[in-house]
Amino acid sequence: MGVVAHLAAVVSVERSLQNPQETMDVNTEGTLNLLEAARQASVSRFLFASSAAVYGDHSELPLREDLPLRPLSPYAASKVAGEALCHAYRAAYGLSTVVLRFFNIYGPRQDPHSPYSGVISIFVGRMQQGLPPIIYGDGRQTRDFVYVGDVVAALIRAGERDGVDGAVFNVARGEETSVLQLVALLNQALGTHLEPEFAPPRRGNPPFCWRPPPGPGRPGLAAHRRTDGGALSPGHVPFAIMTSLQKGLLTAETAEYAEQY
Repeated sequence: MGVVAHLAAVVSVERSLQNPQETMDVNTEGTLNLLEAARQASVSRFLFASSAAVYGDHSELPLREDLPLRPLSPYAASKVAGEALCHAYRAAYGLSTVVLRFFNIYGPRQDPHSPYSGVISIFVGRMQQGLPPIIYGDGRQTRDFVYVGDVVAALIRAGERDGVDGAVFNVARGEETSVLQLVALLNQALGTHLEPEFAPPRRGNPPFCWRPPPGPGRPGLAAHRRTDGGALSPGHVPFAIMTSLQKGLLTAETAEYAEQY
């Protein structure tokens, strides 16, 4: 059998704080069920969609794959558990696994009116109605935004590439963007001039979240990968992140989709 890409999950930190049992049932037990089904079906590789949330509130930045994991929410903890299950199934049964830690994904087909959607789609939805974006905190918190098309390309390459069995990869651009900077970029992309409103910070969200920039001549993901022994070994990354944040925000379908709601 071919490659299994496990993307399904309760994906919201806030929802996991409201219902931690549901999050663990869906994310952790669901991952176990899929790993077991993959093992019995003799799939060639199992790709697990993890999250930058596993790093928590590390003071050491940018975030690297070899940092200790410090989950701050049930959602983040469920992703740590999923990673551990992948490594266990690889060690115990020889199932080929690759863990991809997604950072802040954006792009078309995100519902801007859902409280569980990404910040970009929510901001776009409000700003297209002439409403100010709401920032939780002071806006200086930073994220590493990655376009959904690049994430799809990363998944395809991770499923096809040799030499990545058992690896853990950050999937992000390697560029730190504050939420205040994001609002300015969206105003530019949408032709608006809206000032944000501020609200108290949300629980479970780290103040900073970005990964190292690429090495010379290697655009995209971090220039190192985590091996089975936990050490970092240099090498060419299996895929590259090509879409800049400015280009992704100007993608017509990203803005136009929000108008359908």
